Amino acid sequence: MPHPHTGDDRNRERITLVADERGGAYVRFLDRRTRARAFLRLADDDAAYLDFLHWTDSDLKTRRLGFGLDTLLSQAR
Repeated sequence: MPHPHTGDDRNRERITLVADERGGAYVRFLDRRTRARAFLRLADDDAAYLDFLHWTDSDLKTRRLGFGLDTLLSQAR
């Protein structure tokens, strides 16, 4: 029997580690509803970033932290 607040039984993973074909990499963290909530990312510019995601009914907001960089991004859903 599933435990309350432990996620979607169709996707029980919470952490994903990826190395892509272009030399980048990221670690993705999912919440209990299997939505991405954070990424630790090695980007195309070879810099490391920490992205926090905030989901609402109308949009997805992302806050990116990096060395000398703190950016708030918004994306309509």
